[in-house]
Amino acid sequence: MIKSNVNTKKTTNYYKSAMFPCTKQPELVNLGLPSGTLWADRNIGADAPEQFGSYFRFGETTPFTLSPYPYEPCDFNLKEIIAGTDKDAATSLIGDNYQMPTWKQIDELVENCTWNWTEQNHVKGVKVTGPNGNSIFFPAAGYLNNDNGANNAVGRMGYYWSAEVNACAACDYYDDCGWCLSFSQDINNSTPHLGELDKNSDYMTREYPFPIRPVSK
Repeated sequence: MIKSNVNTKKTTNYYKSAMFPCTKQPELVNLGLPSGTLWADRNIGADAPEQFGSYFRFGETTPFTLSPYPYEPCDFNLKEIIAGTDKDAATSLIGDNYQMPTWKQIDELVENCTWNWTEQNHVKGVKVTGPNGNSIFFPAAGYLNNDNGANNAVGRMGYYWSAEVNACAACDYYDDCGWCLSFSQDINNSTPHLGELDKNSDYMTREYPFPIRPVSK
């Protein structure tokens, strides 16, 4: 079944909290991916695709504040996927039709789309074009410093949380990490350098605040 290019149906509980001043409903874009996954055209908390939106630590459903991270490594099961649960910011804040992407969905986006470094309304980032010619924009929003909230690597790098915990052996350093999409500009051409597709190269400590780009199926 072919899904429409854009789903503009409003979700009743979209950003009820006063901490989200944005007023526009995210649009779900059909990129023609094999799984039929639809990707939102903007980050959580953004009113436009080029806006950075809010930053979240893994498993938190409220935007980052300078407060202790509430989770210990043992609070997440190895191989745990939080998509659609009470730890999923997209589901909790927008609605049941939205969720954080799984690693499989991120991998599909990387493998099946064309990625190009560009600017949109003077904001640097990547244009991701799907097999059917539709596209979405990921701003190079960098990440926040968990200790002081400073924004790092803006305009140079992008990090976006997946919904999956890093699945490594117990008592390993990786136990406090999660998988993410990462990209940075290749200074030699317009093609962005993507994080290695091998999962061992695509993890970050769960305390880092990153943007979240929702998906829907």
